[in-house]
Amino acid sequence: MSTLTGKNFKQLLSAKRSYLPKAVSKELKAAGMGKLLSTTRINQAQAIKTLRHLQAKKMQPATKRPQQLYTAAIKKQQTQTELVESEKRGRHVRAQIGLDIFEEIGQLERGIDPFSKRYHPGSVLGKRVIDEIEAERRKQQSKAQPDAAGSKKSPQKRPTPLDLPPAIDIG
Repeated sequence: MSTLTGKNFKQLLSAKRSYLPKAVSKELKAAGMGKLLSTTRINQAQAIKTLRHLQAKKMQPATKRPQQLYTAAIKKQQTQTELVESEKRGRHVRAQIGLDIFEEIGQLERGIDPFSKRYHPGSVLGKRVIDEIEAERRKQQSKAQPDAAGSKKSPQKRPTPLDLPPAIDIG
């Protein structure tokens, strides 16, 4: 069974306000539920009991049942946690990519092929990946070195027309 965090519980009690009204907190303290406002986790039974009490005292709108309000709050909390976790995973992935690139650059500067140990050259996939990497490396080197052999060729001139006798009219 899932539980609400203290922050989401206060948002549930605030009834679409950005703050928890003082009258609500006083009423909960008077009813003996004041410690729920300072706890970190509130289970379903406690939350529904609190919502029913506030609806009975007309401090919470009675348009929805407490169970519906609780499930909506749980769904909102789950989407928030999923968003935080996906953002955290994205940061970890970006950091790992940066570390991999930094390591590969260091290996290239030392003259070590960074992909030699990563792919098994005997496998078909390994051969294909290594061939693609080498082709990309050759392409980058040819772009980086415009003075490479074959790049200083002079443009070819048209051949001079030959002196041929005039064509014979067979007509």
